[in-house]
Amino acid sequence: MARKSPAEKLADIKQSLEAWKAEAPTSIFFGMTLQQFEDAVSPAIRLHDEAEAARLTLSTLIRTRDIAQTKAMHLRENVSFGIGGDPKFGEDSLLYERFG
Repeated sequence: MARKSPAEKLADIKQSLEAWKAEAPTSIFFGMTLQQFEDAVSPAIRLHDEAEAARLTLSTLIRTRDIAQTKAMHLRENVSFGIGGDPKFGEDSLLYERFG
């Protein structure tokens, strides 16, 4: 049997909650009321939502970082050209060499 993804597990948990609410809201199973079950599984639901939000934030941050680094590298390259073309420094200067 294939393992379930976190999203599939969350769907199963939510489906179980909805089924219990709709079909037997006052029944007790495994010594638990519906409310006790809901309280017990709520951390899994909350943490899944928090992880998804963090994943989205990280993905956005990485894309933003990549754009900023690309712009910075273009600027660095242009400044390097400026150093190489400056009569006080030039392409044989220590600054140009250390600039990379």
